[in-house]
Amino acid sequence: MRMNTQEALAFSSQCQCDPKRLSRLLHRELDWIVLKCLQKDRERRYDSAAALADDVGRFLRGEPIRARSVSGRERLWKWARRKPALAGLLGVCSLLLTTLIVGGLVYNARLRLAIERAEDKEAETRRQYRQAHDTLDRMLGRLEGERLADVPQLKELQRSLLEDALIFYQDILQQSDSPDPVVRKDAAVACRRAADIQQILGQNDSAMENYRRTIELIESLPAEDRDSPGIQVLKARCYINWATAAGAAGRPEELERHNQTARDLLERHVREWPDDPGLRNDLATAEHNWGGFLLMYKGKPAEAEPHYLKAVSLRMALVRDHPEEESYQAALGADYQDLGLLYHRTGQGAEASSTFAKAEALLRPLVDRHPTERKYALSLVALYITSSYGLTLSGRSEEALDRLALGVRLAEDALRREPQDTTARARAIGVHGTRAEIFEFLERFADAAKEWDRVVELESGPARISRRGSRAWCLVRAGDHARAVAEAGEWAALPDATDETFYSVARIYSRAIEPALGDKKLSATEREQLAERYAAQAMALLRKLQNKGYFQDAGHAKALGTDENLQPLRAREDFRRLIAAVGNK
Repeated sequence: MRMNTQEALAFSSQCQCDPKRLSRLLHRELDWIVLKCLQKDRERRYDSAAALADDVGRFLRGEPIRARSVSGRERLWKWARRKPALAGLLGVCSLLLTTLIVGGLVYNARLRLAIERAEDKEAETRRQYRQAHDTLDRMLGRLEGERLADVPQLKELQRSLLEDALIFYQDILQQSDSPDPVVRKDAAVACRRAADIQQILGQNDSAMENYRRTIELIESLPAEDRDSPGIQVLKARCYINWATAAGAAGRPEELERHNQTARDLLERHVREWPDDPGLRNDLATAEHNWGGFLLMYKGKPAEAEPHYLKAVSLRMALVRDHPEEESYQAALGADYQDLGLLYHRTGQGAEASSTFAKAEALLRPLVDRHPTERKYALSLVALYITSSYGLTLSGRSEEALDRLALGVRLAEDALRREPQDTTARARAIGVHGTRAEIFEFLERFADAAKEWDRVVELESGPARISRRGSRAWCLVRAGDHARAVAEAGEWAALPDATDETFYSVARIYSRAIEPALGDKKLSATEREQLAERYAAQAMALLRKLQNKGYFQDAGHAKALGTDENLQPLRAREDFRRLIAAVGNK
């Protein structure tokens, strides 16, 4: 069938608009090639038959044609159709890479969130620790300086809180192995604080161990932290307290070593920071302690005196510059007290008396202002104990007894308010014992026996045994033969009684003979019988000592013949035989 001209033009127009209308099987890209050939604008048609042939070839090879621009996605798709194996491999790799990237991003996001949460938790934990640490420090500072008056229950609470604080600091020390310098620094401070509390509680061995550990923690810090002023001061004070604890524990070698280290550190720090009153006070304490070591342990008063004088000089300046700080006044009083003791021991009576007076002028007003503050009261008691012997030897025994009477009231009051205070107990024993010795010096044996009664009540261990012996002597000299002999018998029956004990008891039995014979409460027969019994008990002990070889010692043998306490036995035949037997040996 033939078309006329009009039909041909219509057909041509339809083909130009959409060649696919000629055939539904016409490929889309071939459609684009045909349309490019039919473009009216010459610039938009193929510029040559070769270009047309090239595009048809591309179509047949499955490559992107030039008749239209192709997206990157379509080019990739065509490439994948031509090379399916390589495309599959790359697809798998791409999938894995995408999975890794996505997984990494998710992991990093989760890790970042976990770290942020951990950091927030750590910051909160540290904040809570700091808050607890600061609160506890403030509480302990108030407790240690609190004047709790006449309420023993509050003193027990104070001790309980100190023990709880010790547990808190010991828990912190569990973190001391942390590599974090901040944690180690906190642990060092906590360790020193724990040691200080243990020292307050009388746990000197544990305190020394924690002072040692504090130094180790300080030395493990980075140089910039270790050499900082605060840490260096902490180190020096740690050594001072370590030396004090060593002295209390009876370890003079450690006292010497640690106090010398503290002095060296503090002398350097005072040169660096001369206006720091705390450092100057610490140096004065170290100098005082060094003087005490040389005097008490080395027996070198001439070498000790310059250190006491340096402590006095440092502390006088502190009292002048800080009159409001009463602890400096108390410390200066202690400096004068021990310096006065040095003068007393070296026979410098006038200097001792003058120095003791300076100490009392500082301590007595503190006690008057704070009558329930036991640290001031016990310092004054110690001064009265130390100074009373010098007063007695200079003929001022009544003055000494009056001061000691005040000392007794102060010590007993402190002990009543705090029964567990070892210092208060020691001061009470000391002041009663000193009064007893002065009464003995004045031959007021009944008064002395009463003081020994209280000492025996307070004392414990081997010291209590010797105190009972002192009491027995005072009782027998006071004429109370019954109590004296009873005390002596218990003394001799103790499991750890020594030959010296047996000899002392024999002398007491002998000394009791005369008051028994003069006891008007007894009949003449009773007096005779009691005196004979005392003599027989004395002789039994002396023969026991002879059998043990006690009198083979020349000094012991000589004392047997010259001891005035054995005078009541000298008329007895058995005593003369004992003298002869000892003399023959």
